[in-house]
Amino acid sequence: MIRSAERAEITQPTPRNIGRRKTHNTNPMIEVIRIATHLATFFMRLRLEMDALPRLYDMLLFVFIVRHFFMRLSTIEVLLAR
Repeated sequence: MIRSAERAEITQPTPRNIGRRKTHNTNPMIEVIRIATHLATFFMRLRLEMDALPRLYDMLLFVFIVRHFFMRLSTIEVLLAR
């Protein structure tokens, strides 16, 4: 639930403040929440990337096997064509 003090921190974007952060913060708890949220997001993204590694390994192994097979097949075709 957003309290009135936290609601005051939210500003509408205008041409002057787009992409800028409010550097002065009257409530130090909000900064702690921002850091914790940033770390949680970072670790969630890291977990997704770690979960994708076995699939990436399987895909690369499959590509290597198929490439090796077709290289051998083309070598045999060249030898038979002589």
